[in-house]
Order: sequence, then C-alpha cells, then structure tokens
Amino acid sequence: MAQLTSRRGHKSFNAARPDREPEDEVWRDNYEWLEKSGYQLRSCWHPDWTPSWEASPETISRLCCEDSHVPIGPLADGLRLSDGKLVMIKHLVLPEDANELDLLMHLSSEPYSTIYENYSIPIYAILRAPQSTDSVFVVMPLLRNWAGLPFRTLGEVIGFCQQAFTGLLFMHRLGIAHCDCKWNNILVDGSPLFDEEPHPIVMRRSRDFSRYIWPYTRTQRPVRYYWIDFGLSYRHLPTTGTPLISTLACGDRSIPEQFTDPPWNPFALDVYCAGNIMKAHSPPCQCS
Repeated sequence: MAQLTSRRGHKSFNAARPDREPEDEVWRDNYEWLEKSGYQLRSCWHPDWTPSWEASPETISRLCCEDSHVPIGPLADGLRLSDGKLVMIKHLVLPEDANELDLLMHLSSEPYSTIYENYSIPIYAILRAPQSTDSVFVVMPLLRNWAGLPFRTLGEVIGFCQQAFTGLLFMHRLGIAHCDCKWNNILVDGSPLFDEEPHPIVMRRSRDFSRYIWPYTRTQRPVRYYWIDFGLSYRHLPTTGTPLISTLACGDRSIPEQFTDPPWNPFALDVYCAGNIMKAHSPPCQCS
C-alpha cells in the first residue's frame, strides 16, 4: 500500500482510505477539539492513527479490522463522554447545508421533539468549530441500517411500515416534504436488539470486533425507526401558495415526475417514494 505523508508528519488518512478524502481530514483536524467539547471519536480518526492492518502484517484482510469500517459521507461515530453513549456526528458546511440544519433544529425543537409521531432523527447538540465560521457539527444518536436485520414476522413488517408512514405524515402536517425518501434514509435504533452495544458500523460484531454477536428479534424487543438526511427537503409556508418544486434530486429513479415538466408536488413525490420502499424492501420476511 502506498504511503503518503500528511502535513502533521503522520501517514495520510487518504493512503489508508482513499475513498474517504476529504472527510477523514475534517475529523482528524477536529479530533482534539471535539474531545474537549465532550465527544471522543473512534481511534481511526485520531491524528496519530495507524491502520491496524498495517501494524499487523499477518492480517488476512483489512475488512477483518474494526478501524477499516467507517460511515459513508460526512459522518463520524464517537462516544459522548458524559455518559458513554454512542453518537453519530454529521459535518455540515454553511451556507450550503443551512436548509438541512434549519429543518433538523425545527423538528428537534419543542413541542415537536416530545410528540410520539415524530420519527425524525433527534439532535443532541450542535457544535460550531472555533477555527471555521462555516463548519457545524451536529450530534445525533447512533442509528443502524434496518435492512441489515431480516424481518421475522409479518407484524414486524407492518410495524416498520406504520412507523415510516406515521413519521412522513407528521412531517407533511408541518409542511415539510422529505424529497429523498429511499430505504437508507430510514434508520433504526438497534440498541434494544442486543445485550451489548455492537460495533458502530458492523452490527453483528462486538464493539471491539473480536467476536460475532446475535440480536433478538423485533418481536421480542420492539424498535423505533427514524427518518434521516434532510439535505434535499422542502419546507412549505402557507403564505407561499401551492407547494411546488422545480428540481428533482431524489434517489428513487423510478419517479413518474421525471417524465413530466416542472413544477412538481413534493408531498406526492414523498408518498410515491415511500411506497416504493415498502414494496421493494419489506417482503419477503423470514418468518419462523
């Protein structure tokens, strides 16, 4: 593996994870500041990090190493030092991500944050980097890929669909259209399914990656699902007339709107895309 040298004299993160440039640099540069703010990132973002698969040449594959598994996008997992809770931190850049930040704050504010029908990801904290006026770090709960664990009963499928549609209806009643309803923009709080906290990314491995762990079913221990990623979302104000958008950027490539001229109704778009999630990913369940 090629080795690069960073400006700090350490091997560059990009040499170990070239697909993560420049995201890794952001977390490395802010590692110590985030720790002082009460959040410790995983060691793979430490400024002095050396990939464990290079420190142990006998490693068969780097995929066997816990520090090779990181989130996709401008995200990093970490630990809230005050109580040991695992969190996910998202890096937003202003003003490009101002709409997403505004909607996250709105949905996490009172009285909406205490309403049970609100299935939007909550915010724990918003941190503003001292050395940059345009960098914001949003601290959220660490959620999991719901599709990584198969449904075992029809009731579990219905529970998933009910929560997803309830959360979407709640947003719509507030005048918010998600505009990117796809399967991986719904996550699950998988904590109830395990007796111990699993690895932040690989849910079936222990936190230290030393062994496999096995979950309970959703029937044995019910879970809660959350809508995430409001980067493309639209907020309609009653004073602006009919809710219409003129740009399509959602991940569902089957939407009929692509064959018609703008403008389009974003709320109808949400319903179609959410229905496609249920159609494509709910059945079949592995019923016992």
